[in-house]
Amino acid sequence: MENYGFTYYCDAPKIDSSGNVARKNEADGTYKPRKANKLTCSMDGYTKMTREITELVLILATWAKEAYAAALPKYYRYATKYAYSFLVGVGGWVGYATVAIYFFSVEFGFDKEVCELSSYGYEIID
Repeated sequence: MENYGFTYYCDAPKIDSSGNVARKNEADGTYKPRKANKLTCSMDGYTKMTREITELVLILATWAKEAYAAALPKYYRYATKYAYSFLVGVGGWVGYATVAIYFFSVEFGFDKEVCELSSYGYEIID
C-alpha cells in the first residue's frame, strides 16, 4: 500500500482481541488496560460489572435458584440454570452500551474520568 509521501502518526490506544483498551506506558513501552479500583476498563470488565449488578437486583431469584437447585431433578435443574442465565443475561446489553461510551471517551481523550466514574458501580456491588 502506498502512502503517496504522507507520514501517518497514530498514538491511538491498542485494542486486543477481547476488547481490552490499553494505553502505552511511556516508561517501558508496554500497553496495559486502565484500572480503577476493582474495575478493569475493558469489555470484559464492564460486562462483568453489569452482570454482578443485575444479580444483585435479582437477589430473590438468585436466592431461590441456589436454595432449590439441589432438590430439583437433573433436567429441572438444567432448565432452572438456563432460565436464570437468560434472566441475568437480558441486561447484558447495558454492559456493551457502557463499554461503547468508554471507547468513545478513549477516542476523545477523557477515558480516565469515565473509567473512574464507572468504577463506582463496584460501590453498589460491595
